[in-house]
Amino acid sequence: MTESYVFKKSVTKRMLETATVLGARGTSASASEVKHKWGIYTQTFLDVTPYLGKAVWRIPRDLCEQMSIKYPTFVLGIMQEVNLEDLTALYIVTEVQDSGELLEKIQHPSLVDLWPIKYFSDDTNIRDEEFSSGLANCLDQMRFFYQHLWMPWDRDENCNDWVDKHLESRIKFYNDLETKAISKRLSSHIVTLLDEAKYLQSQRRRLERDLRQGAQVEEFTDSSCLPFLSTMSVLLEIHLRLYSIKNDMAFLENRLKRSSFEKKIFSEDIQGFAGHVIAEVKNLAVTPVGTVQEQIDYLERVQELVYEMPIRSYDSLQTALERCEINDKIYLPNGEHPIKFSGYLGYGSITAVNSMEFATTKFTSHAILTESAKEISVVSSRDDASVVLTIDGDYCIENIFLNCANAEVGVNNYIYILKIEIFLYQRCIS
Repeated sequence: MTESYVFKKSVTKRMLETATVLGARGTSASASEVKHKWGIYTQTFLDVTPYLGKAVWRIPRDLCEQMSIKYPTFVLGIMQEVNLEDLTALYIVTEVQDSGELLEKIQHPSLVDLWPIKYFSDDTNIRDEEFSSGLANCLDQMRFFYQHLWMPWDRDENCNDWVDKHLESRIKFYNDLETKAISKRLSSHIVTLLDEAKYLQSQRRRLERDLRQGAQVEEFTDSSCLPFLSTMSVLLEIHLRLYSIKNDMAFLENRLKRSSFEKKIFSEDIQGFAGHVIAEVKNLAVTPVGTVQEQIDYLERVQELVYEMPIRSYDSLQTALERCEINDKIYLPNGEHPIKFSGYLGYGSITAVNSMEFATTKFTSHAILTESAKEISVVSSRDDASVVLTIDGDYCIENIFLNCANAEVGVNNYIYILKIEIFLYQRCIS
């Protein structure tokens, strides 16, 4: 009884729908008017009936983090009012699905995160069903626009005619991604950039809201200035990163420039990743920091895994990831291995050479980190990384503790993993 509406539409239909909404009444919307245009379009459905009905709320990741709840979390509830200025709804929570989370009864989710559910003959009449499907179609159009066509930096540009400048190129870009016209490796890179940009934009909005609230205070003591300055520095970093992503996307949206961009970031690995040329498998060992005897003991254990095959040594996992090719095998010692996003893992493996086998342990993730930290290999993201690992292929991650506490995404995109023996640890999951 909670089935939501699904709309299968062609790219041409998507473009016409968006052009109709943003070009309504004979005028094309500027970037600053886009939200207002969607509000006007939504109003046409709200005028039909005051009863909005039931909807599933899929709480986005950044909001789950703010609310300190598990991601993903799905909620059943009733839409009672719509704020057309903010494109949000007054939402009454009735049930939290598949989760023990407790939420406040009254919420104000974004309309794009709401999926109206289908009506059935035993609880409504045909008029309600027609309205529900119409509202669901409206939200589907809005959701497609904000998820695939609208970029976080569009509002800052405030171009006078968003439709003429961006609609056709963004639709073609979306179609290239969906139809696999772009190589899988470059597609992974694009999706990761977009995910990071949207996450940074949500953090930016939250921090700017905090600053506006702080600006109402006329005087700051020396101690109260510190959070303000810290927020300003984080905002500056977000602005710089968004600016960098925006410049990259300007090349990636352009079909003529895209191939040059791909050659630059992936160099000679492109052919191998596409499957035309598969390089010889190499073994890479990350050596531990310790005494000579400790390193000898570690390399002897690696030798048991690689036999007489040649091996290359690196001082960190970050360096090994930067130097490895599509199907190389990486071996890790015990300890913490912080990394930041540096590329895509295809058909190789990362194996921890340690004494603890996660497949047989009954410890919780917290107990492993606190009681057995010296016996395990922990891969974590650095503070400025939004993705720990991006995988595109049959990749093996064996006996690794993947700590996602500082990351937005643990493992991202095109995942076909043959064997996984890992522990995932996220700050939003107890």
